[in-house]
Amino acid sequence: MKKDGRVRMSVVLQPTLWGAKDPPAITLFKRAGFNVHWDSRGPPASSFDIRQQGLANGTTDCILASAEALGKNLATGVSLAAVLPRQSAHLGLVAALGTLHPTPANPVGLDPRATIAVGSLGQQSQLLALCPNLDIVQPDCPVSALQQHALDAIVIPMHQIEGADLENLDLIELREEIMLPPPGAGTMVLVARTGDPLGKTLKSLDDPKTRRCLSAERSLADALGRPAGLACLATQGVDGSIRLQATLAGTASDPRSALVRIGAVATTPEAAAELCRLALEECLDQTSSKS
Repeated sequence: MKKDGRVRMSVVLQPTLWGAKDPPAITLFKRAGFNVHWDSRGPPASSFDIRQQGLANGTTDCILASAEALGKNLATGVSLAAVLPRQSAHLGLVAALGTLHPTPANPVGLDPRATIAVGSLGQQSQLLALCPNLDIVQPDCPVSALQQHALDAIVIPMHQIEGADLENLDLIELREEIMLPPPGAGTMVLVARTGDPLGKTLKSLDDPKTRRCLSAERSLADALGRPAGLACLATQGVDGSIRLQATLAGTASDPRSALVRIGAVATTPEAAAELCRLALEECLDQTSSKS
């Protein structure tokens, strides 16, 4: 694993998650003294289990992955070696130039009957709560569809937009006041074999603040059974407290049935997640009793 006194890693990257040839993670690795081989031919982003098999059989020393892709449990013998500093967790609304006109009553600035590509049930429900008459479609090459005027707008993560060419496009950053992102949004993690000496080296890249926020989001998602309609965002206060905001959509057949947004502040990620879980389940119980 070492050559010329430097640690070598075979890191499986997913460049589509970053939208750049030189993602911030690579810069972090280089500053830490790693000689990184960027393997862009790995399995697709959805096959995280296959990537973990590569760790188990020794063909890969470390996986760089989106925290959104992590399941409830990692494979046996695999652990979260580092949580990298979070990029923007916010979502962005992109549309043709001059078509977005935000107002206090319509913060997304969309025409009430616009056609918009939104992938997540949680994001669909939040948009429809703001604009009930929107025509929501699933993303299918959304950027090209936007350019070809087949769509009026798309919702994509801000960290994929940053640095992109936005000529002839309007962009509104959908901050948490408008829309909460999926759990783990904007966060990349490093996964390595448990007990591998490499893990200690990777720990130098760990960002404790982001790890605590990610822990709160993952704890809430796990406690609720990882529902597709969950959207949440944790932030850390100056006093170290964790503020967790969350909302939960109803069913895919009725994405307008989003529950009210709830929030909690606690001293630990686990406590914040538990408070939010109780509040969401109370909302679910009230909704069920009314129906």
